[in-house]
Amino acid sequence: MIAAVSPLAEALLWPVANYLREARSLIHVSFDNWTSTGGQYAFTGLCVHYLNSEGKLVDHLLGLPELHGAHTGNNIAAAATTILRLFGVDNARVGYFVLDNASNNDTAVESLAEEFGFIASERRLRCCCHILNLSAQLVIWGKDRSAYENEAAHLEEEEKYMDEWRKYGPVGVLFDVIASICTPQTRQLLERLQCEEAESLGVTPHIRQLVKPVKTRWNSYFNTFVRAAELHGPIDGYIECKLEEHSAATATSRRRKNREQLPAAQPRLYIREGGLNGKDWATITEYIRLLEPFAEATRLLEGRGRHGRHGAIWEVLVTFEWLLDQLEALKDRLKDVNYEDLDAPEDHLITNVNLAHCKLAEYYAKFDNAPVYYTATILHPHYKHHLSALWKVPDTHVTARDGVHYRDGWLDNNHRAFLRMWQGRKDSAATSAHTVTPPRKKPRLGISTSRSAFLQSSIEQSTRQLEASLAEDEYEIWKRQPALAEEDWLSLNPLLYWESVAGQFPILSKFAIDVLTIPAAAADCERTFSELGDMLGTRRLHMKPELISALQSLKSWKRLGIQPTTTSASGLARTLSEEEISKVQEHLSQFDVR
Repeated sequence: MIAAVSPLAEALLWPVANYLREARSLIHVSFDNWTSTGGQYAFTGLCVHYLNSEGKLVDHLLGLPELHGAHTGNNIAAAATTILRLFGVDNARVGYFVLDNASNNDTAVESLAEEFGFIASERRLRCCCHILNLSAQLVIWGKDRSAYENEAAHLEEEEKYMDEWRKYGPVGVLFDVIASICTPQTRQLLERLQCEEAESLGVTPHIRQLVKPVKTRWNSYFNTFVRAAELHGPIDGYIECKLEEHSAATATSRRRKNREQLPAAQPRLYIREGGLNGKDWATITEYIRLLEPFAEATRLLEGRGRHGRHGAIWEVLVTFEWLLDQLEALKDRLKDVNYEDLDAPEDHLITNVNLAHCKLAEYYAKFDNAPVYYTATILHPHYKHHLSALWKVPDTHVTARDGVHYRDGWLDNNHRAFLRMWQGRKDSAATSAHTVTPPRKKPRLGISTSRSAFLQSSIEQSTRQLEASLAEDEYEIWKRQPALAEEDWLSLNPLLYWESVAGQFPILSKFAIDVLTIPAAAADCERTFSELGDMLGTRRLHMKPELISALQSLKSWKRLGIQPTTTSASGLARTLSEEEISKVQEHLSQFDVR
């Protein structure tokens, strides 16, 4: 298919496959499905994540096959398998799968586990930014009976109130204001009001646009609220202008004497509600405070550096621990708010924070199914001992009196799972070794050897055996070494750290690099689909799906700096010239259906 649509893309297939073959880590995978506006196309975007031959962390699109039929797990797995096999990712090279929480992804990984020979529950990881987004939205909207702190008799009344508030409360009013600013005239009005405010303050105007919330975009609501708070004055001015326009239009309508005129159109929500008052703005400001920890956590887990400084799996557990602690602190603060104050935020916010905390804790507990989260944390040169402190059952807890602590068994269970993984890696390294060193035999001593020499030889042999025994477990040796300081350069770049100690810990360093290259989120799939939406928003809307897939893949592969090659008459591979590439690109136009 790629050959028929894009010879240039075909010319990159084998160089990309070779690029992957030279990777110094497992090839980790993230994929997601995307349907174009109007449902014309459906694609599965498959991205890969690994350490390349130069020691740089790379994340890129590997393939964008069209998805035929229902979005079942088996169909998705079939598309992913085709792409991975095409590029030579075999059973020994495939790593972990970082996906969102959709149930069809569970089925897909189970199918892939049968194909590539791994345990599905251990390799099926969850996109942490997706979890954070779900929890953050619960802070705003809230929808779970178990989160309400009111008595059962008041639950129905409370839920009815929450439903009304979602439609007509300050968030609903703000979103309606943002939706109304959708014409050149309304945008110009908001810009003029910003200029007038800047002039009154004696500062240079800095024109900003409001941020429209998108449910599926991470930090979208937070960014919407922050921008709205920055434009508090101009927004109030905009609402005031629109209220005056509505009052004038209503008065004019009443003066008309034509009894057959049609009923006036229903005004917008923000007009009916009279805009945003001080209490509404206090609620919006409170939402910014509540969502800020989620925004910071998302920034940490979605970003990626060349050496794994951020956005890697080792940050997941410590970040979730921090965020859960932040939510506990927010709950305590909201309990102390005087909600009788006219400018106090809405009193249901504590309900929503409870719900977000419960949802986050629910997903946090699921990390136990995949011991690689624990493994990544204890193999980080700075965080190697953090979980021992974070997961320790408090000394003040008495099981006989207080019951089993919710953290009881966390450390023991996860460490046992880690030791199984580590033993498996050691066994694999021993099996794949090119040469097997025969066991050292105790030297035979002659009959005339003195007792002193015999004893000395026995002691030396025992010492060598002890040293060999200790050397066999690199992790135990490394574990005893002190953790690096947080500000240490190698602590900030854990992949560089493990490369620097590879001579001392050859098996453990390879194991650590395989684990620490796993991304915490499927951010590259989101970026791919964002680019795809932009591309299809132009005249390319009517391109054939094969061409869309080839172009997106080609764009991603070229970013790696890989040069396309072809086979010469002598049978040797050679790099395509710029002239050849231009001719191939011209060839693509025939597949553009206009």
